[in-house]
Amino acid sequence: MNEEKFRVKVKQKATMSFVIAALGLLLLNASRLDGYFVPENFGYVSGYYLGVSLGFIFGGVIHGIILLRLLKNETKVKTKFLEATDERNIAINEKSAVLTLYVGVIGLLFATFFMKTEQEIQMLLYTAFGLVLVYLFAKMFYNNKM
Repeated sequence: MNEEKFRVKVKQKATMSFVIAALGLLLLNASRLDGYFVPENFGYVSGYYLGVSLGFIFGGVIHGIILLRLLKNETKVKTKFLEATDERNIAINEKSAVLTLYVGVIGLLFATFFMKTEQEIQMLLYTAFGLVLVYLFAKMFYNNKM
């Protein structure tokens, strides 16, 4: 991969970030139209929809802006290109992703034993949050090990 292809890939990632933000807006509007934000119906599920949609909106917009600002600075683009094409970083990301996949499958299998109506969403959220933590810790571990 050369630097021009890397620039195109970063632009595509920025576009996808803004698409995720738009999906967050759609989810927020759909849940509002479905009546989840009416004071009589407000509850755990409403908070879930609100949190997920706002997370998509703000996460997508912030990530998109960061990527677009990256493209304006030539030295940062070269630095990120070297990081992205470094074989050590690629190996670290692959090992971390595989470990996260294994832990995620085991966690989801474990979570199915405890599924209840309201606890179902909560258990899946804890599993997703745990997967993010496992990925970050695995990346730190392999970063120090390799």
